[in-house]
Amino acid sequence: MFQETQITGVEFEEFWYESVEEGVAYFFSWLGNPRCTVLVVWDEKEPTCIECRKVGDQLVTEIEGAPIHAEVTQLFRSAGFWQSQATH
Repeated sequence: MFQETQITGVEFEEFWYESVEEGVAYFFSWLGNPRCTVLVVWDEKEPTCIECRKVGDQLVTEIEGAPIHAEVTQLFRSAGFWQSQATH
């Protein structure tokens, strides 16, 4: 998370560090285009939020975020999470 802050400028508050430690939030480095930080927040059974922020702590557009959301969803499903999600 520290490295992401250095590269993208995405700010993480203490709440997010605690959420990661509790296993309810995950952060990923998306190295594709656009380079961004991906936040995934979970409840008991599925993600409640997938947010992507690019350099300067700016949200990606819906078009930029669509392939990121799809891949993140597939990666979690491949790891055995969120099996009820429909395959598109």
